Amino acid sequence: MACGDNLIRRIAGYLYILSNPEMPGLRKIGQTARPVPARVAELNSATGVPSPFVIESLFERSDPQSHEAEVHKHLAAVSRL
Repeated sequence: MACGDNLIRRIAGYLYILSNPEMPGLRKIGQTARPVPARVAELNSATGVPSPFVIESLFERSDPQSHEAEVHKHLAAVSRL
């Protein structure tokens, strides 16, 4: 984006998808306003995590909370099919 453009890039946080090698076939979908690696480190320090989570994907979002809710809503609908 060049100076003077009327477009402003607003990033409030991130939507992420994580996997864990000890939990094949499962994915953790979440959001954070902090850097995703910091959130993953926090999750990995929790008791009961069998091995470290791996970042599969991350997306910059203007409204990560509502985007996460949309993803979970869609996945719930698909799982009922």
